[in-house]
Amino acid sequence: MNDQTREALLIINKTIDNRKKRLFYAIDSFQIQDNWNMTKIRDEYLLIIEKHFSNIIDEIVRTISTGINSLNEKHIYRELLNIFNRFLKSIGIYTILIAKGEKVDEAKWKLIDPQICGECSTNDKDLKDIIKEVLSLPYMVDDNRAVLNGKAFFWSVK
Repeated sequence: MNDQTREALLIINKTIDNRKKRLFYAIDSFQIQDNWNMTKIRDEYLLIIEKHFSNIIDEIVRTISTGINSLNEKHIYRELLNIFNRFLKSIGIYTILIAKGEKVDEAKWKLIDPQICGECSTNDKDLKDIIKEVLSLPYMVDDNRAVLNGKAFFWSVK
């Protein structure tokens, strides 16, 4: 394992440790009001999860993605991403698959933040709304409620 990979793992560990403290504090401070029904309790609890896990996921996935896109030790980062996603799935946070070359429908547009791409311009009208490259998947909780939108480059038709 090279120094860059060790540093990335330390960043991930520190991120988890710092965010874990904030999450536990928010959960410990969670107060159920007398007039709340089960739907309101669930919604308020999900807001806590969304707020705290979106930051954790974003930071960790960004660090892992940088490693996957590097020249060295891609297999370690891919395995880290698999482990991280399995952990998230075990606590009810899952991904929605988006893929390079996929034409995005209206429902998926709401789950993807298009990123600026300098090399995504084309004259091919058939590439409108087509993903050029997936940067990160959308992370969801409950009934397809976004915790963190995915990120992708799209073809830009002139």
